[in-house]
Amino acid sequence: MSEITPALIEAAIAGDSAAMVAIVDAMEPVIRAQIRIVAPGASREVREDIAQDARVAVISTVMRYSSGSSATLTTYLFPRVRGAVLAAWGAERAAVTTDRDTQDR
Repeated sequence: MSEITPALIEAAIAGDSAAMVAIVDAMEPVIRAQIRIVAPGASREVREDIAQDARVAVISTVMRYSSGSSATLTTYLFPRVRGAVLAAWGAERAAVTTDRDTQDR
């Protein structure tokens, strides 16, 4: 994972889109790892949808982060990414179940 520096965080919070992309890119291995753990049977398309939800969670967490916090940004990011992956996979599985239930009628 690339280093997420305080300067990079501040730039992202201030609206620097390249800094935000760098943070999201730095978290990509974590996002992919969580998807492999939580949704091992997901199709490529579903994995990408889940990854998008996790990336949104990264951006949202960065925007709420306070540089004066006693914890590092990554301390906040890991559970947010996992939560986003769990929620997206759960929603996907519920949608598939609902679709199958509807087709059976």
